[in-house]
Amino acid sequence: MKRAILTLTFTLILAGVIYSNPSDEQIRQAAAILGLPFADLKQFVQSYHARSIPTGTIEINARDLSQEFQNNRLRATNQYNNTTLKITGRVNSIKQNFSGVYYLELVGTSPGLYGIYVFFQSSELNRLANVSPGQSVTIVGKFKEYDGYEVYIIDALFQ
Repeated sequence: MKRAILTLTFTLILAGVIYSNPSDEQIRQAAAILGLPFADLKQFVQSYHARSIPTGTIEINARDLSQEFQNNRLRATNQYNNTTLKITGRVNSIKQNFSGVYYLELVGTSPGLYGIYVFFQSSELNRLANVSPGQSVTIVGKFKEYDGYEVYIIDALFQ
């Protein structure tokens, strides 16, 4: 029982340090509690954040992104081609394509129309399993294409 409590405490502290953008003092406190060198934990946290949100990432709301493509497909495609996007939106549904790959549909300009289809890295499938329609999520992924109806995002991670 004592070991389970220690493991849970360790996990919660580490999750708090990784998923937030902590100050040096917060990292120092977490390192002391965990018995880790400050420099090692700081390097780990920095590498995690650098990996999950690349420099030059464009932040946008799912509805706004969808509307931009409806307004001018060419301009939006040129603007977002080869970019990483941080998108916040409401989940419309979780689907599976004909190849058996699961993906998330974010609400676009209206539910079920002009959505954002988000395909995740395989490491995110457990988190995808815990998402429900209507929930607000933030993801970071690469723009792939707009097919005239939906925007496709690939290699996504939850934030």
